[in-house]
Amino acid sequence: MDQQTTGNHIDNLLLLQTVVHYEYQLHALADFLEQEIGHTLANARQELKSALPLIEAGIDAELVVASLQALTGEISISLQQLQSTVDDLRTPPLLDQLGLAAYLAHTKNSINEHQEQIQINGDFPRFPTSLERMIYRALHRISKSLQEWQSTLYITLQADNEQPLIIIRQKRDILDGSEDDLLLTIADITRPLKLLGSTIETEISSQSGLSISIILPPVNVMTHSTRTGT
Repeated sequence: MDQQTTGNHIDNLLLLQTVVHYEYQLHALADFLEQEIGHTLANARQELKSALPLIEAGIDAELVVASLQALTGEISISLQQLQSTVDDLRTPPLLDQLGLAAYLAHTKNSINEHQEQIQINGDFPRFPTSLERMIYRALHRISKSLQEWQSTLYITLQADNEQPLIIIRQKRDILDGSEDDLLLTIADITRPLKLLGSTIETEISSQSGLSISIILPPVNVMTHSTRTGT
């Protein structure tokens, strides 16, 4: 296989992996909109339909008020969930301009208003924009999911020859039984990166706390195609 054929094969593989990733994201977003937002709006419509005749007739005022107050609470929760989902999908404009490593250095240890320590070892490379956005989204969601631990999150970007590595650590002295759910959450968060050829290694124990290693695809593979980085 000559160099041009190999390059075309890499381009096609990256394109396929990117399509798979976005299909996964769209499927997850559709599920959320249907199960959370759609359910709340359908319930709101039914509650309002039931309340309007009572309001017009001027009866059961206390019941109507209580029902509408409960409905307002449900809508508020759904709006918060919707904003959280939007925040998970959106990436800051400066990320595209500076690149992942430079942007994280620019944030001064704050990805998600969480206590974080970010360290960059070596000359961490730039990747195609789409991949850097995926990595940032993963870091943002991991940071958010670990906020309840109330301990510092250590994030290290390691330039290891041609295959960069991201290491995430957080100390935890006591395990409370929620670890299996946490591991499933991390697996879900990092699944798009895995689809694009990354290796994800996760460990958790009372001695060492949580450790997540994201071994990114080789630089010479991921930076070969500029078409998938736009």
